[in-house]
Amino acid sequence: MDFLIGFILLFTVFILILLLSIHLKTRNQGRFLFDKLKHIKDFSLSQFIMGQQNSFLLAVDKERELVAYILPNSQIVFPYESVLRIEMLEDDVIVSERVSERVGHNSSFQEVVSKKPYSLSPLKKEDGKSKVAQVVMRITLSKGENPWLPIYCFNAKTQLFGGSRTLDLTNMESQMYRKGKEMAYHLDMLFSKIIDRVDEEYLKERVFSEEEKEIYSDAIPKLIADELEKLFELKIKGALSPEEFSQQKKKLLE
Repeated sequence: MDFLIGFILLFTVFILILLLSIHLKTRNQGRFLFDKLKHIKDFSLSQFIMGQQNSFLLAVDKERELVAYILPNSQIVFPYESVLRIEMLEDDVIVSERVSERVGHNSSFQEVVSKKPYSLSPLKKEDGKSKVAQVVMRITLSKGENPWLPIYCFNAKTQLFGGSRTLDLTNMESQMYRKGKEMAYHLDMLFSKIIDRVDEEYLKERVFSEEEKEIYSDAIPKLIADELEKLFELKIKGALSPEEFSQQKKKLLE
């Protein structure tokens, strides 16, 4: 009995030390990622999403319309306008997808989006058990030899106790899986807003054919109404004089 009690105590101490070491490691890695962000020239942090166990840092500069994706060993900074498509995947299965309106009007964008992405190489699953090994947001960018940027929201191999698979936490009820799925939804909403922002500007600047005017006839009035509201707010705040407001309003309606 004494031996069993001693063994349980030692095992409990071991688990506590393991959890503490993981906590310290992830906290230090989070600081390291933010330090890397500080070294990006003229990047003004507006919003950020931190990966599970501080595996990545995704930061947004709304003023300059830039996104920074930072990993411990690498980083990439890209403008809003380079985002062509977003996909949420569980292993290699696409759960949701969103494509920018610009793709349909740009042959080079169509070429990028039509390329077959590389496989995510999902982890091997045990026979007879339905498990999700990884949840990924895959971003397709307009430039670069490798246009696909995978953001791993949940990865059973690397994000569980430093890679240990001793505890079976990869099933659908896993807390880390649920958190990873929730994070993927947050990223999906963020990049959907980015696509909306760029598409909105694209629609404003594009000269439409008669056929295109019919296609976008529902979208254009809403864009005009939004811009009128912004102009009115600027007038109320005193940033625009009544004359300037009238001039901008006339240009917009024309």
